[in-house]
Amino acid sequence: DEDEVLLNFMYAQTSAMVTNCVKAIPLSQSDGQNILYHLHSHLDELLSKMKTLGEEMLCLSTPGFDLRSIQHETLYSRIYMS
Repeated sequence: DEDEVLLNFMYAQTSAMVTNCVKAIPLSQSDGQNILYHLHSHLDELLSKMKTLGEEMLCLSTPGFDLRSIQHETLYSRIYMS
């Protein structure tokens, strides 16, 4: 169902961000898992809030994030290989 798909997408994005933080800050793997565990409990609430937003709110931050991801490929010094 749609909610399950959205929750899985939200978890995947959250997990990717936490993984990047573990590599960049650095955090221990245990700290990263602890953060992910605590954030997971908020996903249902965030999904409920998200479903109340209008279509004009869709993809507000995605273009900027995508551009930064593309630029990462050509940086002089990269934090880690992707």
